[in-house]
Amino acid sequence: MSKNDPPLNARVGMPCTAVRGILLISCCVLLSGCAATIVGAAVTTAATVAVEVVKVPFKVGGAVIDAVSDDDEDD
Repeated sequence: MSKNDPPLNARVGMPCTAVRGILLISCCVLLSGCAATIVGAAVTTAATVAVEVVKVPFKVGGAVIDAVSDDDEDD
């Protein structure tokens, strides 16, 4: 390679900034799927926890009612 040779990216025909732009856009597109999966899993977990928190008082209330009503049936 002599002093008068053009740089490698000029010989290929695509400037370095275009390659970086393509790589940046590709990474954003590919990683957006990963981010959506992680966020979706987090939302699903949060929703499951919220539903279980709402169910607990009803389960406790049902157990108390069953315990009270079982005592009345023995008489």
